[in-house]
Amino acid sequence: PLVVAAALLVLVGVVVGSLVVGSLRGIPRIALVLVLGAAGGVALHLPGSIAFLHNGVQWAPIGGSGRTGPGDITLLELLRFDTGPFTSTWLPFALLAPAVFALLLGRGWRLVWAVRGWFVTVAGWAVAWADQWGALDVALPAPEVPLAVAGFGLALASAMAVPAFEHDLGRHRFGWRQIGAGVALAGVLLGGVPLVVAAVDGGWNAPERGFANEYRELFAADDVPYRVLWLGDAELLPVASWDIDAHSSFGLTENGGPTGRDQVLAPLDNDTRRVLSAVQRATDGRSGRLGEALAPMGVRYVVLVEANAPAPFATRSSAESPATGQLRSGLAQQLDLVRIEGINRSVRLYRNDAFIAARATVPPGSDDTPNPADTEPVLTNTEHPNRFTGPFSPGADVHMATAADHRWRLTVDGQTSVRTEGFGWANRFTPTVQGDAELFYRTPATRRAALIGQLVAWAFVISVFWLRRVPRPKAAKRMARAGAKR
Repeated sequence: PLVVAAALLVLVGVVVGSLVVGSLRGIPRIALVLVLGAAGGVALHLPGSIAFLHNGVQWAPIGGSGRTGPGDITLLELLRFDTGPFTSTWLPFALLAPAVFALLLGRGWRLVWAVRGWFVTVAGWAVAWADQWGALDVALPAPEVPLAVAGFGLALASAMAVPAFEHDLGRHRFGWRQIGAGVALAGVLLGGVPLVVAAVDGGWNAPERGFANEYRELFAADDVPYRVLWLGDAELLPVASWDIDAHSSFGLTENGGPTGRDQVLAPLDNDTRRVLSAVQRATDGRSGRLGEALAPMGVRYVVLVEANAPAPFATRSSAESPATGQLRSGLAQQLDLVRIEGINRSVRLYRNDAFIAARATVPPGSDDTPNPADTEPVLTNTEHPNRFTGPFSPGADVHMATAADHRWRLTVDGQTSVRTEGFGWANRFTPTVQGDAELFYRTPATRRAALIGQLVAWAFVISVFWLRRVPRPKAAKRMARAGAKR
């Protein structure tokens, strides 16, 4: 989906630039290439493309949180592409010099493409700034997406400085144009200085030590299935996250610290929306029982992250920000969250005393949050992220802390259990026999078909690429004759 959005933005910039310069030559072909490229990108990313449309165009899983309010990035930071953890200087503005040189000196097709490149750049900057300003009513992906388009346009305009120097500079006597060529070259060199400085030690201003070891030691090492709720600035969280507000985010992991799977964010569903609502009520002072609200979601620990690395190795911190202060104050007022002391000061860890396991037996027929003493972990053997096994004895329902989905199935001794909705949003099963139980997810046939379509699309692209690399006999002979004539 990001490919489609970027391609459309490039097309808009190219068309507007062509209208301004008065040359529409090649526009139909450019539009065709962009449309086909976007369609190919959609096909190559099946079944994710289908899920993106099916889930209501949520950018969070693929390109940012989809914020609709104002952002924190200033216009000057956007103009110098300064949105990441590495803080640059004013030197990136020097990269504009070759693009300006091409615009002033270029003639003919060089000028046409320089103008097109500049309008693509302006289009990317404009969308990024409008998003940060809060002028758009639609949720956009991360600002780096339109900035990537702006960077492409700037590179295109700058590239025209080379043929302009070759074809157009020699027509003029020595003067400002020759000096401008030197300034353009100096701009390229100066603009690359921050890149060189950041790459000297290979660290890119990243902390010397991360949280990996600390996270493994924070949580219980038993076989009880549970979740961890992570709160803080999205730039500091070790997991992909959803927005709580414009400054704070939350993420969830299973059975401890983050893994590679937790870097890919799923769309908001019923259970994650309930987590969001519970956190908002707690941090706004409307609830003092966050642990009880999170109990049906299987949340055993709550972690407030205040820095990007353990002290004293952190290079970024949000400890003094008002948003982190509000989270800190809200968590401190909760009656069923117990802070665990002796933790690195870059994080605050809380244990949920009202916790029930993410897969647990619960009293049958009740939608009230059960007392933890009336529940028991079940299906604790993880055979696969979507397959769990274990012994079961009848007399209770089985609660699963995931959004209700009819494709989840529980079998006990080969007999399929009845599935209903528990707590109004979760999966609940009512087994009636005793034996070995298996809980698994049945992948829909449409997803399998989409995966096959993705393989076919990739095979087609690779085949076309390979065939274009292998010269045909007739073409090879023509090239040989042309070389001999030279």
